Amino acid sequence: MKKLKLLLILFSLSFLAGCIDIEELIELAADNSGKYSMSIDMTKFLEFANTMKQDKEAKKAPEKADTTIYFKDTGESFVQLSDEEKRVFKDGYCKIFMDEANGKMSLKMGCPFKNMNDLVIVKKDLAGMMKKLELMGKARGKGEAESSLSDFGGEKADIDLMPHINPSEKQYTFTALPGKISFSMNDNNKLKDMAANDSIMQMMQQASMLMGDMTTTTIIKLPAPAKTVSNAKATLSDDKRTVTIKSIITDLMEKPTEGEYTIEY
Repeated sequence: MKKLKLLLILFSLSFLAGCIDIEELIELAADNSGKYSMSIDMTKFLEFANTMKQDKEAKKAPEKADTTIYFKDTGESFVQLSDEEKRVFKDGYCKIFMDEANGKMSLKMGCPFKNMNDLVIVKKDLAGMMKKLELMGKARGKGEAESSLSDFGGEKADIDLMPHINPSEKQYTFTALPGKISFSMNDNNKLKDMAANDSIMQMMQQASMLMGDMTTTTIIKLPAPAKTVSNAKATLSDDKRTVTIKSIITDLMEKPTEGEYTIEY
């Protein structure tokens, strides 16, 4: 599993951000409960990593892994959460899949929610729970309180996925009420300034030129047909119960308003 450990470490580094594609899924039920998940396809990243193999590594058998870690099973890390965090995230999970022979690698995190208020919390804080519960370290088979890169130069791996997945995310506000959900910008000019000055966003822009665009797709499954959808790029299923919005993250840095949406149903 040494190769998988190294790949997961490298995934935490923002200069490879252009190698992943993201799918966000919100599933809403009639009683306002539902499921939230985020899937990250790292197939392009695996292809990139394979080109960097040394001769000895190339001769090794391809690795395969299929690991699911539930938040409530993370021991002391989960115990140290607040009572509210435990209530909301107790059924959260992280799934890591790797099939090197077939060139597939993915990470999925998800959590059910009981009401719209909890949906807002889950969407905002789910990726942060990866760091708070030290899940990447546990996925690598490490039990220490802090994951480190001591085997790779002694640098500390302070892994917080959200800034690397989509650094512009924190400049939007997500709201959810029965019959209406929205994702709106806080300050258009602030996000443009951030794109110009934030080091992670600059790295992502440079990575996209070398390794292709990083896409983000939001899929929202509604309990009733959509009445209005504000995003011009959104597509609707035939029954109007599924809204799909696909964007290129570096494009959102230039035109952040394209990431906004309001859906009424």
